[in-house]
Amino acid sequence: DDEGVVLDDAVVIVEGYWSVLRLHASGVPVVACFGDSLSPEQVELLVRAGFNRALLIFDGDEGGRNGTEQALPFLATRLFVKTLMLDDGEKPDSMSKEMKLR
Repeated sequence: DDEGVVLDDAVVIVEGYWSVLRLHASGVPVVACFGDSLSPEQVELLVRAGFNRALLIFDGDEGGRNGTEQALPFLATRLFVKTLMLDDGEKPDSMSKEMKLR
């Protein structure tokens, strides 16, 4: 079925509550860091939970772009990381429903 989201050992990392709810409702393994920064301790928790890959989708604003830049070095030390840069003003909870996370 090409409709479903396939992420295996991957987790999507977003900034906030609404983004977690939207992606979780679509069956995506997702966590929120509740802000635009990520700590080494949070990365360690993801590794302990069995994740090997992460897709970082922070908000399409200055804070989200800065947060992505800050989080990548921590994530890349332990996980294979991809980022999805959103357009200005866009958030993961407002992304197009046609967008598939693979």
